Amino acid sequence: MAKLPKDIRKPGGDLVAARSPFTRRVLLPTEADLCNALGLTEEEYFQFLEGVAAKAKERPEAYDLIPDIRCDPVSLGLAIKSASGVYSLTLLGQVVVGVALSVISYLLTPKPKSMKQGTAERTADIAGLKRFAPQFSFNSVQELANLGDLIPLVFTNRDHNPEGGVRVNSQLMWSQLVSLGRYQQLKILGLFSLGRIKEVPEFKGYAIGDLLIENYQRKKIHLSGNNLPFKTDGGVFNDSTFRVDGQRHFSGARNPTTQATFGLSSPMPNCTYFRLPYELVRAPGKLNSSNRPAARITNRKRIKLLGAWPTRAGFLDGGTDLQKAGDSPLNVGTNITYQIVGGIETNSNAWQQDEDRFGNHGVEDVNSISKTIREAADSQIVEGETYMAGTALVTCTHVTNEQWPGQPWDGTASFTREYNFEVTESGLFESLPQPNLTTHCQNPKWLDGKEGRPEGDYFEVKDSKFHYEQQYNQLYEPCKRYVLQRASIGTVSDNRDCEITEIGFKSKVFKQMSFANVNSKPTEEDIQEILDDKSSISLGNVQKYIVRYSFFKLQIREAGQDGTWKTLEPNSPSDHLGLFCIRGNTPEFQYNYVRIDHPKRQYEYRFLPWPGNDVIKQIETTGSSKTVCLLNANGAIDSSAINQFNCSPYVVKFAGKYDFVLTKEKLSNPEWEFGELLVNRKQVSAFVQGISGASSYAFPSHLTADNLPQKKVSTIKWTKIYHPTCTYPGSYVPNTNHTLIVQWKNWPVDGISTFNLYINPSDVTTNEEGRTGPDWGNAQQVTNVSLISAQGGGETVSGVIFSYETSDGRTGRFIPVKTTSIPGNIGGYPCGKVNVPAFGEVTKTYWYVRKIEDEWQDADQIINTLVTTSSRETQSPRRSIANGTGLQVRMQVWANDARTEIFARWYLDGSRGSNYRNGDAVIIPAQKDSNNVTVVPEHKVDLVLSNTDEKIIKAGVTDDGKNLNLYDAASDYWKYEGDQSSHLDGPEHQITYCNEIVKTYSNPATYENLAYVGLKINSSKEWTNFSQLSAYFQKGVVIKKPQFSPMGPYPPDTSTSLFPEIAFALLTDETLGAGKVINKTSVHEYNMAYSAEFCKRNGFFWDGVLSNRVNLREFIFENANYCLLDFTIIGGQFSLYPAVPVKMDYTIDFNAKPTIKAMFTDGNIKDLNVAFLSPEDRQTFKANILYRKEKRNGFAETKSFVLSLAGTEYVNDPIETYDLSGFCTKREHAIKFGKFILSNRKLVDHTITFKTAPNYVNGLQPGNYIRVFSTTQHVQRFNNGAILDDGTVVSKDTISGVKSFYYWNPSEQVVRDNQINFSDSNAVKAFAGTLFTIIEEKSSNQCYKVESMTFGEDGLIEIAASYSPLTSDGKLAILQGWDDGSRFAPIET
Repeated sequence: MAKLPKDIRKPGGDLVAARSPFTRRVLLPTEADLCNALGLTEEEYFQFLEGVAAKAKERPEAYDLIPDIRCDPVSLGLAIKSASGVYSLTLLGQVVVGVALSVISYLLTPKPKSMKQGTAERTADIAGLKRFAPQFSFNSVQELANLGDLIPLVFTNRDHNPEGGVRVNSQLMWSQLVSLGRYQQLKILGLFSLGRIKEVPEFKGYAIGDLLIENYQRKKIHLSGNNLPFKTDGGVFNDSTFRVDGQRHFSGARNPTTQATFGLSSPMPNCTYFRLPYELVRAPGKLNSSNRPAARITNRKRIKLLGAWPTRAGFLDGGTDLQKAGDSPLNVGTNITYQIVGGIETNSNAWQQDEDRFGNHGVEDVNSISKTIREAADSQIVEGETYMAGTALVTCTHVTNEQWPGQPWDGTASFTREYNFEVTESGLFESLPQPNLTTHCQNPKWLDGKEGRPEGDYFEVKDSKFHYEQQYNQLYEPCKRYVLQRASIGTVSDNRDCEITEIGFKSKVFKQMSFANVNSKPTEEDIQEILDDKSSISLGNVQKYIVRYSFFKLQIREAGQDGTWKTLEPNSPSDHLGLFCIRGNTPEFQYNYVRIDHPKRQYEYRFLPWPGNDVIKQIETTGSSKTVCLLNANGAIDSSAINQFNCSPYVVKFAGKYDFVLTKEKLSNPEWEFGELLVNRKQVSAFVQGISGASSYAFPSHLTADNLPQKKVSTIKWTKIYHPTCTYPGSYVPNTNHTLIVQWKNWPVDGISTFNLYINPSDVTTNEEGRTGPDWGNAQQVTNVSLISAQGGGETVSGVIFSYETSDGRTGRFIPVKTTSIPGNIGGYPCGKVNVPAFGEVTKTYWYVRKIEDEWQDADQIINTLVTTSSRETQSPRRSIANGTGLQVRMQVWANDARTEIFARWYLDGSRGSNYRNGDAVIIPAQKDSNNVTVVPEHKVDLVLSNTDEKIIKAGVTDDGKNLNLYDAASDYWKYEGDQSSHLDGPEHQITYCNEIVKTYSNPATYENLAYVGLKINSSKEWTNFSQLSAYFQKGVVIKKPQFSPMGPYPPDTSTSLFPEIAFALLTDETLGAGKVINKTSVHEYNMAYSAEFCKRNGFFWDGVLSNRVNLREFIFENANYCLLDFTIIGGQFSLYPAVPVKMDYTIDFNAKPTIKAMFTDGNIKDLNVAFLSPEDRQTFKANILYRKEKRNGFAETKSFVLSLAGTEYVNDPIETYDLSGFCTKREHAIKFGKFILSNRKLVDHTITFKTAPNYVNGLQPGNYIRVFSTTQHVQRFNNGAILDDGTVVSKDTISGVKSFYYWNPSEQVVRDNQINFSDSNAVKAFAGTLFTIIEEKSSNQCYKVESMTFGEDGLIEIAASYSPLTSDGKLAILQGWDDGSRFAPIET
């Protein structure tokens, strides 16, 4: 057969295991068929495979009972049933077989009679819930209306127009979101209209977005009877639903979208270990020559499963020794380094090397897991991203060993990669003390009594020992070690000055366990009984979601400030960690909130995720429980579920438990506990586990690791100058105390300079001399002003120092400085002369001021070394106090220069020595500094050893002999791959809303004259986005109608769909319109009432919402045209009047002959002007008209049709669109409007203006018809033409007969008149190449409609009128052919 690649079983090799290294082994389908056919158990089959994979060496005698299985050619005979039902053994021939045929060969080998086939035992499986009720929130909320936004006006009345009604979008004037655990609740007040609404909308008519509320579950909506609570004319609701703290405070809800997610995610190891999946592997208790070989194989596998394996990644540099040990926080700006080890396959730092102790089991799966861990860590680190190292916030600044940006780490490519981080916020982290991971990578070191290591516990098969305990050399428990994680920080800011801010968020927090059912583990006695019966046993599986805790801090600062964030935390109890936590055990969202009561201003809030490992460390370090704030808004519908604490000047409130106690038991899921303690009892050798007694030395005694010896360091605080001519930006403010040193030359006598310090009190450090400024005092006088070098750069005046001393022993001083390194004047600036009485003029000079002050800093570390302890006293009689030798400790010493402050500490490090016994003690030798001065006296410490007698062995996999995975519910990093947490792939929390609440005790809102609804609704899958609340109105705002007579009868106040009544209300109502500006007498009420009847009888209705700012006159003028009305001003009064003749019943009179109200001739008019429309305005068109078709309580449908003039000449007319859908709900209305505008476009071609005397216009008003007779209107634009060179006449209309005309030849440049017979071509040719216009020899007699009448400054009346053509029988041409099909083409829909 072909030779397999040599690296086929290596990580990254040509063949990779199909199963994940952390999962239990699974049979392939063909293998399962073999086992079923022959009655084999899984364990027997896997045991066989392990034996097959053993190295081909000379076999021990004991293996004679086990077949020598090889991949050699075999003859395979199979029993095949013939058609007659007789079985025969058929030889298939010589074949080359692999593992599967070797299995059959082995299974067909005769077995010793003593090996009887037992049963396969398996404990119970546990399958938790896999489906959960989905939870939903409001991902977006409609924004609040802004101050100054126009309040809508709703105009409709289905009594007037049965096809009317209108859907109106609300404006939010109050909103609040509430988190209630498994869902959110939204409460709003939605404003629909100003004024009093005639009729409340029906429940069926409400909608959110495009979904009607009636299709939603009613139990999730707060109803008042069978409808939503509604106020038709203002006022407030009496219940507490739409109140905060029982008060009518203002509230506005919004959905933050920037930096809304927060949490720690994608954890990366820090020199921690992992374990292989737990399997119940045991050798029989009753061993003999036949089962010892199998027992040895079993024990080799068992010790491998018990091993703690290094992850080969972690921090190795950064900060001081105390900071590396996690005892002191990192400083901002500190650089730290994370490393992922790589190398060739034989590099023991990069890859676990195979050992004989594992036999044929190998370490390929260990290396595969390790590689996966390191690849994942590399993929999660990106330059510029923010991370949390321990509790410190850091930013990745550089990644080494990249051939190109983003190159993935490949461990087999023989390189180690380092990642540099810079600390941006201080916090604790942990790092190895040395700049490499070698010690960590060389684990595990088995306690086998070799290479100076003590002997730990072991499994024994005759003369073979299988040691499973190991040293943990820089190999750390995942849950107790600070790790590196991605950090997403949530921030939200107030958008307005408010006094209460409520912030809601959703969280998905859980753990998923896929592991052996260790709860079901039998006792060791039961296990041995099963094995001794030649049966097998395995544990069932657990597949379920279990508990996880996620932590964060809530912080605050004033908006717009760059100050430090203040953590909001309770002052008691003393063991409170100042953390909030979320507890969850399902992959569904839960909804919680926090509320902050604060002074009235804008604040920023930060949600800083916090590592669970820090919480675990707090519990482990103190050995006691800790307290946090547990958020749990489930069922929090009243104040009894609310907890709060004070953090002056803030009060924090939330639903949940204020003093939730965390213990080791709560943070450890019981699913990881063994049903029976995993223990053995064995006599073993002891080794040193720790030391008791003194672990540090302090002189004086108040010094600690957090309060090290101090040294004074002279530090430059600042350099500044203030004077009017200084160019340093913003340095001088008039009438303000400034800090400066003034030199008075030749004062008080010639040759002497006096220096005075004038200082702003804010620049003064509290001092023993009691100096506070502004005049420092203690003037300095100098005979010869000489400059010397100044500390911090530049020059200073020799002998001029203004000094002081602080209460803690530090000194400070102010000195004059001259330097060019600071912008502005260089110092020593002459500023004129001062006239001193009885002395004369004195020259004044300003100097920079530099403040220099001592600072206390940690003293240097003077000793950091491994110290070998002594087993004998150093003083007489020098007794031996220990049986063993060679124990080492790490000694670290800090001291100031004077050696008046010294602090030392020591801990186990290096060699643990050998042969120590219970009761032993050792001497830590005295330590001397580099000057041979003793700084630390010797110390005697007792040793803590493992038991040397009947010791309870915990099999190396548990901390307490019971739980495999302590603290798993809070741990940031996993120990078993079957332990999956919700934070592995991304942040667990997202801010979903922010309520900003303004207290209104003194002036609560009353919502007078406003029609609005109250809605309280729970979130669900139907509504995750609250985009727009709308309601269907069948009757709108109530108005006062115009009257025909001021004497009555008075029509009742009601809603309307008639535009003249709407216009009357907008012009006269002080609440709804311009009534405070326009007097009611300025409106022609009779005409308004008349026009309303006209609209009603002809089906011209206006059902819509006025929601935008408009020019009132333009709005009325435009919408009047849609209803065939003229908007005019008559006698100073606004008026609407029908634009067409009207019958007695107010319907359009299509056959009426217009009444001529006045006649004008050349004798009573002046300045007649004719304005013809442009060709564009004369272009006929097709009208595409849009209107809406209403559905009661539903959603309107926009309809359209195309109307055009009849005739082939109009087929290609352009289309113009008229959108009437904002108010028109009747198709007939839209059609009449279309016919009206098309007729006007075709027939009306010009307008005229002229002046006349007032006595000629008595009784005339806009909208009336007049006749105009005038000879001065002697030309028509459309009787123009041209005569071409060949005599051809070009004109709009055919011209024939004798005509008088004006003509113009371009060569003559003058207009002449003449007369010719246009029917005579020869006569026409005489005028070739000219333009002409026909002279009208009779006066024009045409009908016009008066558009406006205005008084001129000359006392005359100027009239503007539009041409209104008449038919031959005197009817209005624009109203003809509307119904007989003669003028309009069929309607296109």
